[in-house]
Amino acid sequence: MKKKEQIESELRTIIKNSKKGIFVNLTLTNLIEISRRMYVIYDNFKSGEKFRINNNDENISILNNVLKDFKKLNKNIDNIPNYLKELIDRRWEQIPNTKESLDGSTKLLQIKLQGLEKEFKNLIRIFSKDLKDGTIRNIDPAPIAIIHSAMIIWEEELKNKYNKKNKKIINKNLLNYLEQVFDAFSCDADIKSNYYNWHNFKNMP
Repeated sequence: MKKKEQIESELRTIIKNSKKGIFVNLTLTNLIEISRRMYVIYDNFKSGEKFRINNNDENISILNNVLKDFKKLNKNIDNIPNYLKELIDRRWEQIPNTKESLDGSTKLLQIKLQGLEKEFKNLIRIFSKDLKDGTIRNIDPAPIAIIHSAMIIWEEELKNKYNKKNKKIINKNLLNYLEQVFDAFSCDADIKSNYYNWHNFKNMP
């Protein structure tokens, strides 16, 4: 297990070499302050205390309303007049013997919606248990704590930009930076997955 001083030393090297077109120009004092700050942020979040949640019926109500919308959408598709449904399905234009040509595109869409509804209902069940227990389960807080500390430095100190609108796209420089930070903390984890988790938790109401 690495000592705090060793981790901070490695973080200083990572920060110094983080690119934003050219190498970041920071004094040794800056690097020491920033690496210590990154470690403190990580240390405060790694316990998982930040992911504790209040048992609030309003949270479940919001999720249940989404579930109702799944049912409502399915019902609305059912209520489409047959002549319109046939035009939408366009079975006569489909390749013969495909699911689309045999069952119709709208029917297949409804089946997909039912699957999504079932999946979302299961998520609500898990979250309901989380609310009852007062903490989010099945989440390792350490990787997210690393992400949190690394991203604060990335945004505030290094002034780098990343794609906030499209969370599926991560800048290569950012991904490389995060990989190096994970290595410094000796944490073996799915960086992309944890980045998305941190991003979602950060924006939870």
